[in-house]
Amino acid sequence: MKEDFLHYIWNFKLFNSNNLKTEHHEEVQVIKSGQHNTDAGPDFFNAQIKINETVWVGNVEIHLKSSDWNKHKHQMTHLTTM
Repeated sequence: MKEDFLHYIWNFKLFNSNNLKTEHHEEVQVIKSGQHNTDAGPDFFNAQIKINETVWVGNVEIHLKSSDWNKHKHQMTHLTTM
């Protein structure tokens, strides 16, 4: 599988969005998948994701392996609540 395929699925919400949950069993709703970025930087800009009652607004990164999160130093970024 390639990341481009996952970008396509995310961009067009081609996944079952019913009963999405975090690893801590919090409810997740994808309000906006964001604007697909084909240049350097985050994969999607200005996404909106609701976790429980908090709406998170910001960039989305998609990777095939969770270890790529730290490898690409994404842990250094900040989130914004709305």
